[in-house]
Amino acid sequence: MKNKKENNSFNCYLSNAKSYGQLMDYNNESEDSVLTKRKLVVEINTLKKSLSDLQIEKEDLNMQLLQQFKELKRTQKNLNKDFHKGLEEMMFILSHKVRLPLTNILGLANLLTNVDNSNDENLAYIELLKASAKDLDNITKELGSFIYELNHKK
Repeated sequence: MKNKKENNSFNCYLSNAKSYGQLMDYNNESEDSVLTKRKLVVEINTLKKSLSDLQIEKEDLNMQLLQQFKELKRTQKNLNKDFHKGLEEMMFILSHKVRLPLTNILGLANLLTNVDNSNDENLAYIELLKASAKDLDNITKELGSFIYELNHKK
């Protein structure tokens, strides 16, 4: 009987030792789990901060982009003004500085044609002068129309 009791006690001890070992293993696993959870929480918080920093940086970049876009629009508007001003100056030059001497040449050529003492050779030269002046007149008109169209295109 004593042997049986001792045997039961020993089995009970072994059973308790196993339970204790398992409990210790569970305890170790719980501590590891808690440490792992803490590490994950720290990592999540770090990622949240990084995300927040990225969102702030994105907003800053959007503001910079918007400012650059506004500056580009202002520059484009100024360039358009300069372009149209240049076209208007070209129109003025064509209308007044080129066409005026050209019409004077045409008028003088017409006067010379009507002079009675002109010989045939001079008349031929005058006709060539008139033809060249008319060609130049047509070219300046075409160029003026072209510039006008450029200036009024939208």
